[in-house]
Amino acid sequence: MTFKSHQLQNLLSNPADLGKAKDEFFWQKTDGFTVASLSEMLPISSVNIQGRLSFLTQHIWKEILPPRIQFFIWLLARDRISSNVTLISRGILTSENSKCDLCEDDESSMHIVLHCKYAWFFWSSLLQKSNLSWVSPSSLDQFFWNWNSLSSGRHKKLWKLIWFFGIWHLWKARNNRVFNDSIDDIHSLQFQSIGRTVEFYRARNHSFEYSGADVFRSLDYFCNYV
Repeated sequence: MTFKSHQLQNLLSNPADLGKAKDEFFWQKTDGFTVASLSEMLPISSVNIQGRLSFLTQHIWKEILPPRIQFFIWLLARDRISSNVTLISRGILTSENSKCDLCEDDESSMHIVLHCKYAWFFWSSLLQKSNLSWVSPSSLDQFFWNWNSLSSGRHKKLWKLIWFFGIWHLWKARNNRVFNDSIDDIHSLQFQSIGRTVEFYRARNHSFEYSGADVFRSLDYFCNYV
């Protein structure tokens, strides 16, 4: 709550006695502090933002992932990665530098991992290899849920890992463009992403007998078959 100076003065019934009083912490709710009482005090806009991003921000730590990918997804879900739009909001870049280096659109977090034509082709061609097509999701949570819904068989966990590693490698490819002025071949990036996914998956599932090349060549099998 914000007060003007004269309003604040009126609330202080006896300013001269303030120096004699002992400082104490207290919660304005009479029943004491609770998480529920805090959420009631949050601005509606903040609650809405948290609601949109609630799943990945709250549940990413339950996923079995390399720590750096896990931390990155958490930042991404909170819209805290260093996209051009975010850097402008922090005063690091000027508004003239908002555009993606491949598109004419502003480079937001979602643009980097999905809406950029580079990222969109990355995902679309993977789905094409799986005999699937889709409509671009509007949010990260929706993207995550849509991807997971495409596989319901015994390789569902592997399919979900492909999403996490794909997001991570798209971010690395973006940084390679920005800092090294080099554009990664999309098919090579896909192969590398799936290869790293399978390496990580096999280290925890020793009975999995397929290589990254096997999964990449027969992606439809690992997506669609039980």
